[in-house]
Amino acid sequence: MKTVFAYLMSAVVLGSVVFSDPAFGQDRQERLRYLDPLTEVSDDPRRIPVPPGPKGPDGILVIRGGRIFDGTGTPAREGTLVIERNKIARILEPGVNDWPDSARVIDVAGKTVMPGLIDMHTHLTYTEQSVPTSYALSEADQTLRAIERLRFFIECGITSVRDVGSAGEVPFRLKDWVRQRR
Repeated sequence: MKTVFAYLMSAVVLGSVVFSDPAFGQDRQERLRYLDPLTEVSDDPRRIPVPPGPKGPDGILVIRGGRIFDGTGTPAREGTLVIERNKIARILEPGVNDWPDSARVIDVAGKTVMPGLIDMHTHLTYTEQSVPTSYALSEADQTLRAIERLRFFIECGITSVRDVGSAGEVPFRLKDWVRQRR
């Protein structure tokens, strides 16, 4: 019983309930698929395996001519960011044009470029007291409120949120939807 309990506790952390005792009919390979720490999974509580392959949109994006604030404690400095898919490939000194001709270039002269901000405690589907109960409990209305809040976050420079208590599966479906770039 102790083994099953310990496994169930780890399964809750991993977001899946798969029994590790052979008496439950699971073969070893199937169990290891859920337990292998090298398996890349999503960062939501469901821990869904992520298909292998490149991540982010195709192509190269160049953000040229702005002041770069990198959040490391160093002062903002002039420079150019070269982004390949969803990773910063290089930070170039002012005046250096080391990127392919096919790159999409955005001139941000006079602006400051910084990492996206993170809101570590949000409730995307929560409602205000003035909203009627029938709307507050409606999954459709909850989803619409969450979409509106995501737009507000992006407009304010917040690119990641940690939802700590929204209704049902709304935050998970929105995450999938955003990931698919719809």
